[in-house]
Amino acid sequence: YSVRESDIISILSFNILADCYCPPEFFPYADKQILLHSYRAPLIVKQIGELDADIVCLQEVDHYEDYFQGRLKALGYRSIYEPKSSRREGLLVAWKESRFKMTESFVRCFDRGHEYDQYFEFQKGYKALFVRLRDKTNGLDYVIINLHLFWDPLFEHVKFHQIFLILDLLKRKYRSDERIILCGDFNSTPDSNTVRIIENKPLSTFQTSYATGQQIIKEIYKKYMSSLPVLDYFLNAYAEYPESNKKEQPGVVKYPDFSNYTKDFKGLIDHIFYNKLTLRCVKAKGLPTFKDFEHIVGLPNKDNPSDHIPIMCWLQPYV
Repeated sequence: YSVRESDIISILSFNILADCYCPPEFFPYADKQILLHSYRAPLIVKQIGELDADIVCLQEVDHYEDYFQGRLKALGYRSIYEPKSSRREGLLVAWKESRFKMTESFVRCFDRGHEYDQYFEFQKGYKALFVRLRDKTNGLDYVIINLHLFWDPLFEHVKFHQIFLILDLLKRKYRSDERIILCGDFNSTPDSNTVRIIENKPLSTFQTSYATGQQIIKEIYKKYMSSLPVLDYFLNAYAEYPESNKKEQPGVVKYPDFSNYTKDFKGLIDHIFYNKLTLRCVKAKGLPTFKDFEHIVGLPNKDNPSDHIPIMCWLQPYV
């Protein structure tokens, strides 16, 4: 393989906090004015414009037709949008029209296509949006998967189920030599089983409060363990973070402190994974530290229009 600097692509993932999730009682520490769509939306578009990524993956998007579609077009992006089946918000993938052409797109709904779908707790209306883009400058294809996994920290088994379906689909539909990028809001920290299975790491004890269905959960996990769709090519772009691999701790990865920052939760739950066999990460956007935010109770605030921080990396294809 060889690499060319001109082939580098940048990809942004950002949960922009849907307007429908912004009643003042959800964020009592925030000024009511800054929770308004009329305040936050222009700031979100401004951030996207300043970051100027080649490919943009957004989660919790509402006001697509009446706002974001047109604003992104003005920035040079074509976009595709897929709302959740149970909510008024959804997923968006956008790409610089001057550089990319979409050749395929489809949606994977996590509520269908598995023998355990009969159990109510898996019916969450969550989806993943798959988009294949062709780089018009060199003819290279990229498979982009934008997803948003279930939010509840006590339902790790649901998130694990959701990512299991994605990995299973990837294994069946795509070759390992494709340029695959998996990103979004995983609602899972780097030490979770949901992230561990993506990185092909040993799994730990599952955190679940689903007491009434423990037998079902045990059955599901037993089946998972015997049929895990092992993919050994995903790396987390932020595992190569500038502050990682400190000399006094060789081999210890230092992740950013957080990508989601509220009064009740602060942690890294947004991720960009890429196929290390076909891509290499040359840079990741710096993220604020706990020290930077020590005087901030939680987001959103006047400078940050979402409770999430946008994450971004630059990837170089092996050609």
